[in-house]
Amino acid sequence: MRIVICSLLLIASIISVYAQKKSKILENKIATIIESKEDFDVAKGRTITNGYNAFDRNGNLIEERNYDKYGRETERLIYQYDSDNKRIKETTAKPNGTILKIEEFKYKDGLKVEKITYYGNGKIKTRKKYNYTFYE
Repeated sequence: MRIVICSLLLIASIISVYAQKKSKILENKIATIIESKEDFDVAKGRTITNGYNAFDRNGNLIEERNYDKYGRETERLIYQYDSDNKRIKETTAKPNGTILKIEEFKYKDGLKVEKITYYGNGKIKTRKKYNYTFYE
């Protein structure tokens, strides 16, 4: 019983941390966050970009760019949401726009029921289904 309670508290704290971040994004009307650093080891004191996040007006992350230790973009992730702000599509691409992978998510009654992963060429790689049982 103690393990169940601890697990529930942990899940609640993780959810509240994400909600606070999203609420701050909404509250401050943040459109993008660009993270950079002065690197005195690899970049010899130059400022390099090491993160980029863009948000829609609902506070949803719609684009994320990842960078290597030299500040070069390595991949781009683009997210799409439905009218309930649930992520329905995630596209992973190279910096030049070449699509590497697409993941689509389907929901029923607010619960994720399917995740389909496609190769960059559009062919299905995997299909994962989620089945739920409920207490009465």
